[in-house]
Amino acid sequence: MPLLRRRPRPRLAGVLLSGALAVSSLALATVASAPAEAATYPCNRTYYSGEALTAYGDTGSRVTEAQCLLVGWGRLKASGVDGQFGPTTRSAVIAFQKGLKSGACGGRVSVDGIVGPVTWYYLRYGCG
Repeated sequence: MPLLRRRPRPRLAGVLLSGALAVSSLALATVASAPAEAATYPCNRTYYSGEALTAYGDTGSRVTEAQCLLVGWGRLKASGVDGQFGPTTRSAVIAFQKGLKSGACGGRVSVDGIVGPVTWYYLRYGCG
């Protein structure tokens, strides 16, 4: 009877180990890139004094300034001042613009949820 040769087994231990390392590296990269909890900013100073177009998805000092001004107009809670123009900020801008449209400003602003030069002016100075 002929001898049966056994096929060599593949070395799975090394493959499994390298696969596990790749997965754990991916998991660590995912955890490291997860967004940190947003900071809140006090509204006791000026963060931005220009009038550049500021819209959904923007971040930084322009957004922080717009949010602080919206807090002053009662359209946003102070806890919402995080420097990120998201859905809450857009809703606050729209509410502010609707108030201008129907109020003493007489429709001189577009209700679009974007803080452009006209909205910046009214946020800072009102309708006066």
